[in-house]
Amino acid sequence: MGPVELATLSFGQRFKITPIQLITTVSGLVNDGKLMKPQVVLKEEDTNTGSQKNIGSEEVRQIVSSETSKELRDMLRSVVATGTGRNAEVNGFNVGGKSGTSEPDYSDKSAEYIASFMGVAPTTDPEYAVLVVIRAPKGKSRQGGQVAAPVVSQILKDIFTNTKLVTNTEKTEANANEIKTKDFVGKTVKEVNDIVKAEGINLVLNSKNPDSKVTKQLPRAGTIIDKSGKIYLNTDDSESIKQVEVPDLKKKTREEVINILNSKGLNVSFDGTEGVVMIQDPVPGQIVDTGNVVKVTIKKELAEGH
Repeated sequence: MGPVELATLSFGQRFKITPIQLITTVSGLVNDGKLMKPQVVLKEEDTNTGSQKNIGSEEVRQIVSSETSKELRDMLRSVVATGTGRNAEVNGFNVGGKSGTSEPDYSDKSAEYIASFMGVAPTTDPEYAVLVVIRAPKGKSRQGGQVAAPVVSQILKDIFTNTKLVTNTEKTEANANEIKTKDFVGKTVKEVNDIVKAEGINLVLNSKNPDSKVTKQLPRAGTIIDKSGKIYLNTDDSESIKQVEVPDLKKKTREEVINILNSKGLNVSFDGTEGVVMIQDPVPGQIVDTGNVVKVTIKKELAEGH
Protein backbone atom coordinates (compact mmCIF):
# COMPACT_ATOMS: atom_id res chain seq x y z
CA MET A 1 0.00 0.00 0.00
CA GLY A 2 1.39 3.38 -1.05
CA PRO A 3 1.11 6.74 0.74
CA VAL A 4 -1.79 7.87 -1.49
CA GLU A 5 -3.80 4.74 -0.75
CA LEU A 6 -3.06 5.10 2.96
CA ALA A 7 -4.30 8.69 2.92
CA THR A 8 -7.51 7.89 1.05
CA LEU A 9 -8.31 5.17 3.56
CA SER A 10 -8.88 7.94 6.12
CA PHE A 11 -12.06 9.07 4.37
CA GLY A 12 -13.36 5.68 3.34
CA GLN A 13 -11.91 4.95 -0.07
CA ARG A 14 -10.57 1.48 -0.94
CA PHE A 15 -12.64 -0.21 1.75
CA LYS A 16 -14.63 -3.18 0.50
CA ILE A 17 -17.55 -4.09 2.76
CA THR A 18 -21.02 -5.49 2.23
CA PRO A 19 -24.20 -3.46 2.81
CA ILE A 20 -25.08 -5.58 5.85
CA GLN A 21 -21.64 -4.89 7.35
CA LEU A 22 -22.12 -1.16 6.81
CA ILE A 23 -25.63 -0.92 8.26
CA THR A 24 -24.65 -3.13 11.21
CA THR A 25 -21.66 -0.93 12.05
CA VAL A 26 -23.59 2.34 11.78
CA SER A 27 -26.43 0.88 13.83
CA GLY A 28 -23.94 0.03 16.56
CA LEU A 29 -22.43 3.50 16.50
CA VAL A 30 -25.81 5.18 17.09
CA ASN A 31 -27.10 2.51 19.51
CA ASP A 32 -25.20 3.95 22.49
CA GLY A 33 -22.16 2.21 21.02
CA LYS A 34 -23.57 -1.31 21.38
CA LEU A 35 -22.89 -3.50 18.34
CA MET A 36 -25.66 -6.05 17.86
CA LYS A 37 -25.53 -9.26 15.86
CA PRO A 38 -27.65 -8.81 12.71
CA GLN A 39 -30.58 -11.16 12.34
CA VAL A 40 -33.36 -11.70 9.80
CA VAL A 41 -35.53 -14.08 11.83
CA LEU A 42 -37.91 -12.54 14.38
CA LYS A 43 -39.33 -15.74 15.81
CA GLU A 44 -39.60 -19.49 15.33
CA GLU A 45 -42.89 -21.37 15.11
CA ASP A 46 -43.49 -25.08 15.58
CA THR A 47 -45.78 -26.14 12.73
CA ASN A 48 -47.03 -29.11 14.75
CA THR A 49 -47.93 -27.38 18.00
CA GLY A 50 -48.23 -23.76 16.87
CA SER A 51 -45.97 -22.63 19.70
CA GLN A 52 -43.73 -19.67 19.00
CA LYS A 53 -40.29 -18.73 20.26
CA ASN A 54 -38.95 -15.20 19.93
CA ILE A 55 -35.36 -14.85 18.76
CA GLY A 56 -33.73 -12.42 21.15
CA SER A 57 -31.15 -9.84 20.14
CA GLU A 58 -27.49 -10.56 20.84
CA GLU A 59 -24.97 -7.89 21.82
CA VAL A 60 -21.52 -8.45 20.32
CA ARG A 61 -19.50 -5.78 22.10
CA GLN A 62 -19.26 -2.08 22.99
CA ILE A 63 -17.56 -0.30 20.07
CA VAL A 64 -17.75 3.32 21.31
CA SER A 65 -18.88 4.99 24.52
CA SER A 66 -22.46 6.22 24.93
CA GLU A 67 -21.12 9.79 25.00
CA THR A 68 -19.35 9.33 21.67
CA SER A 69 -22.49 7.73 20.27
CA LYS A 70 -24.50 10.82 21.24
CA GLU A 71 -21.99 13.08 19.48
CA LEU A 72 -22.13 10.91 16.36
CA ARG A 73 -25.94 11.07 16.34
CA ASP A 74 -25.77 14.86 16.53
CA MET A 75 -23.30 14.91 13.64
CA LEU A 76 -25.51 12.66 11.52
CA ARG A 77 -28.49 14.88 12.33
CA SER A 78 -26.59 17.97 11.18
CA VAL A 79 -25.81 16.29 7.84
CA VAL A 80 -29.54 16.02 7.13
CA ALA A 81 -30.64 19.26 8.80
CA THR A 82 -28.07 21.59 7.25
CA GLY A 83 -25.68 19.57 5.10
CA THR A 84 -25.49 17.36 2.04
CA GLY A 85 -28.22 15.01 3.27
CA ARG A 86 -31.14 17.45 3.20
CA ASN A 87 -32.97 15.30 0.68
CA ALA A 88 -33.37 12.64 3.39
CA GLU A 89 -35.34 15.01 5.62
CA VAL A 90 -38.77 13.98 6.89
CA ASN A 91 -40.77 16.89 8.28
CA GLY A 92 -41.46 16.50 11.99
CA PHE A 93 -38.81 13.86 12.66
CA ASN A 94 -35.11 13.96 13.54
CA VAL A 95 -33.49 12.07 10.69
CA GLY A 96 -29.71 11.67 10.58
CA GLY A 97 -27.54 10.23 7.88
CA LYS A 98 -24.46 10.20 5.72
CA SER A 99 -24.07 10.13 1.98
CA GLY A 100 -21.67 7.90 0.10
CA THR A 101 -20.32 8.18 -3.43
CA SER A 102 -18.00 5.39 -4.48
CA GLU A 103 -15.64 6.18 -7.32
CA PRO A 104 -14.80 3.29 -9.65
CA ASP A 105 -11.45 1.57 -9.66
CA TYR A 106 -10.22 2.78 -13.03
CA SER A 107 -8.02 -0.29 -13.40
CA ASP A 108 -11.27 -2.24 -13.63
CA LYS A 109 -12.97 -1.32 -16.90
CA SER A 110 -16.31 -2.72 -15.73
CA ALA A 111 -16.40 -0.68 -12.50
CA GLU A 112 -19.20 1.88 -12.09
CA TYR A 113 -20.09 4.66 -9.65
CA ILE A 114 -22.16 3.69 -6.62
CA ALA A 115 -24.35 6.29 -4.86
CA SER A 116 -25.56 5.48 -1.36
CA PHE A 117 -27.17 7.03 1.69
CA MET A 118 -27.34 5.69 5.22
CA GLY A 119 -30.22 7.07 7.28
CA VAL A 120 -31.09 6.62 10.97
CA ALA A 121 -34.15 7.87 12.83
CA PRO A 122 -35.02 9.34 15.16
CA THR A 123 -31.54 10.52 16.16
CA THR A 124 -32.73 11.27 19.70
CA ASP A 125 -33.40 7.55 20.24
CA PRO A 126 -32.76 5.57 17.04
CA GLU A 127 -35.21 2.84 16.11
CA TYR A 128 -34.68 2.52 12.35
CA ALA A 129 -31.69 2.34 10.05
CA VAL A 130 -32.10 2.47 6.27
CA LEU A 131 -29.35 1.97 3.69
CA VAL A 132 -30.05 2.66 0.01
CA VAL A 133 -27.38 1.73 -2.54
CA ILE A 134 -27.80 2.68 -6.21
CA ARG A 135 -25.34 1.24 -8.69
CA ALA A 136 -24.47 3.18 -11.85
CA PRO A 137 -26.94 6.04 -11.23
CA LYS A 138 -28.29 7.73 -14.33
CA GLY A 139 -28.74 11.46 -14.72
CA LYS A 140 -26.72 14.56 -13.97
CA SER A 141 -25.69 13.63 -10.42
CA ARG A 142 -23.85 10.64 -9.01
CA GLN A 143 -23.83 11.95 -5.44
CA GLY A 144 -25.44 9.87 -2.72
CA GLY A 145 -27.09 12.93 -1.19
CA GLN A 146 -28.81 13.71 -4.49
CA VAL A 147 -29.58 10.21 -5.76
CA ALA A 148 -30.09 7.92 -2.75
CA ALA A 149 -31.15 10.31 0.04
CA PRO A 150 -34.63 11.01 -1.45
CA VAL A 151 -35.29 7.26 -1.48
CA VAL A 152 -34.33 7.02 2.20
CA SER A 153 -36.70 9.90 2.96
CA GLN A 154 -39.62 8.15 1.28
CA ILE A 155 -38.90 4.84 3.02
CA LEU A 156 -38.79 6.56 6.42
CA LYS A 157 -42.02 8.44 5.66
CA ASP A 158 -43.70 5.10 4.97
CA ILE A 159 -42.30 3.69 8.22
CA PHE A 160 -43.44 6.69 10.28
CA THR A 161 -46.90 6.54 8.71
CA ASN A 162 -47.34 2.95 9.88
CA THR A 163 -45.88 3.34 13.37
CA LYS A 164 -46.70 5.42 16.42
CA LEU A 165 -43.49 7.41 16.59
CA VAL A 166 -44.11 10.91 17.92
CA THR A 167 -42.72 13.91 16.09
CA ASN A 168 -39.67 15.78 17.32
CA THR A 169 -41.82 18.52 18.85
CA GLU A 170 -43.82 16.14 21.04
CA LYS A 171 -41.81 16.28 24.26
CA THR A 172 -43.66 15.05 27.32
CA GLU A 173 -42.46 17.42 30.05
CA ALA A 174 -41.90 21.17 30.13
CA ASN A 175 -39.07 22.85 32.03
CA ALA A 176 -39.16 26.26 33.72
CA ASN A 177 -38.74 28.11 30.42
CA GLU A 178 -41.39 26.12 28.58
CA ILE A 179 -45.15 25.57 28.51
CA LYS A 180 -47.30 22.70 27.32
CA THR A 181 -50.07 23.89 25.01
CA LYS A 182 -53.67 23.34 26.02
CA ASP A 183 -56.39 21.95 23.77
CA PHE A 184 -58.62 24.72 22.41
CA VAL A 185 -60.18 22.93 19.45
CA GLY A 186 -63.97 22.80 19.78
CA LYS A 187 -64.11 25.59 22.34
CA THR A 188 -65.96 28.84 21.64
CA VAL A 189 -64.18 32.18 21.45
CA LYS A 190 -65.80 33.14 24.77
CA GLU A 191 -64.47 30.00 26.46
CA VAL A 192 -61.02 30.65 25.03
CA ASN A 193 -61.00 34.24 26.27
CA ASP A 194 -62.03 33.10 29.76
CA ILE A 195 -59.07 30.69 29.86
CA VAL A 196 -56.69 33.40 28.63
CA LYS A 197 -57.79 35.80 31.35
CA ALA A 198 -57.39 33.15 34.04
CA GLU A 199 -54.03 31.74 32.94
CA GLY A 200 -52.34 34.50 30.94
CA ILE A 201 -51.70 32.40 27.84
CA ASN A 202 -50.38 34.15 24.71
CA LEU A 203 -52.88 33.58 21.91
CA VAL A 204 -53.50 34.89 18.42
CA LEU A 205 -57.25 34.71 17.76
CA ASN A 206 -58.69 36.53 14.76
CA SER A 207 -62.40 36.11 15.48
CA LYS A 208 -64.30 38.35 17.91
CA ASN A 209 -67.56 36.43 17.62
CA PRO A 210 -68.03 34.86 21.09
CA ASP A 211 -70.00 31.95 19.63
CA SER A 212 -67.42 31.00 16.97
CA LYS A 213 -65.66 27.71 17.57
CA VAL A 214 -61.97 26.91 17.25
CA THR A 215 -61.38 24.49 14.36
CA LYS A 216 -57.59 24.37 14.35
CA GLN A 217 -54.69 25.33 16.59
CA LEU A 218 -50.94 25.50 16.11
CA PRO A 219 -48.98 24.20 17.86
CA ARG A 220 -51.37 21.34 18.55
CA ALA A 221 -52.42 20.44 22.07
CA GLY A 222 -49.72 18.91 24.26
CA THR A 223 -46.79 20.44 22.38
CA ILE A 224 -43.90 21.82 24.44
CA ILE A 225 -42.83 25.32 23.38
CA ASP A 226 -40.76 28.14 24.83
CA LYS A 227 -42.88 30.30 27.12
CA SER A 228 -42.20 33.31 24.87
CA GLY A 229 -44.26 31.69 22.11
CA LYS A 230 -47.87 32.08 21.03
CA ILE A 231 -50.69 29.70 20.18
CA TYR A 232 -52.46 30.45 16.90
CA LEU A 233 -56.16 29.61 16.68
CA ASN A 234 -58.37 29.34 13.61
CA THR A 235 -62.17 29.52 13.97
CA ASP A 236 -65.07 28.49 11.77
CA ASP A 237 -65.63 32.11 10.71
CA SER A 238 -62.02 33.28 10.23
CA GLU A 239 -59.48 32.99 7.44
CA SER A 240 -57.07 30.07 7.25
CA ILE A 241 -53.82 30.30 9.18
CA LYS A 242 -51.15 32.01 7.08
CA GLN A 243 -47.95 30.33 5.96
CA VAL A 244 -44.41 31.63 6.45
CA GLU A 245 -40.89 30.67 5.41
CA VAL A 246 -38.64 29.17 8.06
CA PRO A 247 -35.61 31.47 8.59
CA ASP A 248 -31.98 30.38 8.85
CA LEU A 249 -31.07 30.29 12.55
CA LYS A 250 -27.56 28.86 12.28
CA LYS A 251 -25.08 30.38 14.77
CA LYS A 252 -27.83 32.49 16.38
CA THR A 253 -28.06 32.83 20.16
CA ARG A 254 -31.11 31.84 22.19
CA GLU A 255 -32.30 35.43 22.45
CA GLU A 256 -31.82 36.02 18.72
CA VAL A 257 -33.78 32.87 17.90
CA ILE A 258 -36.70 33.96 20.07
CA ASN A 259 -36.81 37.43 18.49
CA ILE A 260 -36.52 36.14 14.92
CA LEU A 261 -39.17 33.45 15.29
CA ASN A 262 -41.57 35.73 17.18
CA SER A 263 -41.38 38.20 14.31
CA LYS A 264 -42.25 35.38 11.90
CA GLY A 265 -45.11 34.06 14.01
CA LEU A 266 -43.30 30.80 14.77
CA ASN A 267 -42.66 29.02 18.05
CA VAL A 268 -39.46 27.41 19.27
CA SER A 269 -38.41 24.40 21.30
CA PHE A 270 -34.82 24.44 22.57
CA ASP A 271 -32.45 21.53 23.08
CA GLY A 272 -29.56 22.95 25.08
CA THR A 273 -29.14 26.14 27.09
CA GLU A 274 -25.81 27.75 26.19
CA GLY A 275 -24.10 28.55 22.91
CA VAL A 276 -25.46 29.06 19.42
CA VAL A 277 -27.72 27.13 17.07
CA MET A 278 -26.03 24.14 15.46
CA ILE A 279 -29.10 22.27 14.20
CA GLN A 280 -32.62 23.37 13.36
CA ASP A 281 -35.74 21.57 12.21
CA PRO A 282 -37.55 22.38 9.93
CA VAL A 283 -34.66 23.46 7.74
CA PRO A 284 -34.35 27.06 6.42
CA GLY A 285 -36.59 27.89 3.48
CA GLN A 286 -39.33 25.40 4.28
CA ILE A 287 -42.88 26.80 4.13
CA VAL A 288 -44.97 26.07 7.24
CA ASP A 289 -48.14 27.33 8.89
CA THR A 290 -47.86 30.22 11.32
CA GLY A 291 -47.61 28.89 14.86
CA ASN A 292 -45.55 25.84 13.98
CA VAL A 293 -42.62 24.87 16.20
CA VAL A 294 -39.00 25.15 15.09
CA LYS A 295 -36.78 22.85 17.13
CA VAL A 296 -33.22 24.07 17.57
CA THR A 297 -30.17 22.47 19.14
CA ILE A 298 -27.88 24.92 20.91
CA LYS A 299 -24.26 24.11 21.74
CA LYS A 300 -21.09 25.97 22.61
CA GLU A 301 -18.76 26.45 19.67
CA LEU A 302 -15.36 24.82 19.89
CA ALA A 303 -12.50 27.28 20.22
CA GLU A 304 -10.28 27.68 17.16
CA GLY A 305 -7.50 25.16 17.03
CA HIS A 306 -9.53 22.43 18.79
